Amino acid sequence: MNASPAIYDRRLFLLDCIELLAVIFRGPDAQTCAGMILEGIPQLVSTNPLDEPHLKAALENLQASIPGPDRGRDAAGRFCSDLEPEYVRLFISAGGGVPAPLYESCHVSQDHAVMGDSALRMRDRLQEAGLEVGGPSNEPPDHLGIELEYLYFQLSKAWGMRDDKRLEHGVLFAGTVMLPWVRLFAASVGEAAPEGFFQRAAGLLVAVLELLAEGPSHHRR
Repeated sequence: MNASPAIYDRRLFLLDCIELLAVIFRGPDAQTCAGMILEGIPQLVSTNPLDEPHLKAALENLQASIPGPDRGRDAAGRFCSDLEPEYVRLFISAGGGVPAPLYESCHVSQDHAVMGDSALRMRDRLQEAGLEVGGPSNEPPDHLGIELEYLYFQLSKAWGMRDDKRLEHGVLFAGTVMLPWVRLFAASVGEAAPEGFFQRAAGLLVAVLELLAEGPSHHRR
């Protein structure tokens, strides 16, 4: 039996949320950022098929931090230009230390260093899935953006192939691997940039992972 259109829409919506978050925490380029502001985020808010108050509030909270589509591409462009130095300050380089590193190892390893055991385990997961870390940046495999892309891959394959074993793996990855360290990451972002765009995006990320981890009926057959 095929999934009903309503279930399919819910699954697709969750994948779209994960894709958006991967773009945000990878650091969108100017064109991608403008599209995200003018179309991506407003569309997710207006088409949300899930009756999940926490997720709905997180999406609306994120939308409240961006210029509305009615303000046009120039306003979106200025907003995106302002996001770039904030992204660097929060996640890449800052005096006194980076407030919220984008790497799992930095939040869960004893010495909070890059390329800890978490990175090695993530490297193994990518290899087992036949995936490689792409792009010129050569980021460690436990970068938040890479973990989100891996989660997207596992869930999209599981739903597309009706593969319950892969789905279970994706749900466990969301709840037992990502969620614990992402909560720490989100708290760090909140301390460094309360009520900012990235703090609200981190809140949406936690909401999505919590929803997956709960094992609700809408992400199963």
